[in-house]
Amino acid sequence: MPMFPPLPGIVFSERTPLAQRRPSPPRSDGYQRQKSVPAVTANDRIKEENGGKQNVENPVEGMIFGCNKKTKEECKRLQLFGLPATHRKEVLRVIPGSKLFLFNYDSKHLSGVFEATCHGAMDIFPHAFRSIGSFPAQVKIKRVMKVPSITMDKLKEAIPEIFYNEKKFKFELSRSQVEKLVELLVAAKEIPAK
Repeated sequence: MPMFPPLPGIVFSERTPLAQRRPSPPRSDGYQRQKSVPAVTANDRIKEENGGKQNVENPVEGMIFGCNKKTKEECKRLQLFGLPATHRKEVLRVIPGSKLFLFNYDSKHLSGVFEATCHGAMDIFPHAFRSIGSFPAQVKIKRVMKVPSITMDKLKEAIPEIFYNEKKFKFELSRSQVEKLVELLVAAKEIPAK
């Protein structure tokens, strides 16, 4: 016995599977379902503003992105780094070739060396990192040098000027800071493990 009275003009047998039901006929009032239109991304807006070119006036030389033990594997699998939307301006200044590093907030280690393979953009992978929050300011990456990670203490010794306080630091890096980090990471490879 149905809970609701049947709708006029619509008859479905309880034994007819949904996949075998015929689509409803076209509407007589002329209404047509509109096709979906792709969303406009930050890259599209930047290109439109710059005559069809992805032109970044003041590109960053390097940047540190963050992860934790949950998102580190996702970064590797997707070849993607992300930051919260509050860092949109900095990430949109990342260009292909910018040197990138990944700081693990759980282990307090910095790894690298990575390189951007695209311009920084919003929501390259909209559902990435959603298990722990929202990190829509994103850039695709590739690893260019596999070296051992360094501790936060070593990072502070190498480039103390990026630290706001004991635990917080700026993500953006100058050319000289990138060079110091690369040298430090390479030197860590040469030191034999005890």
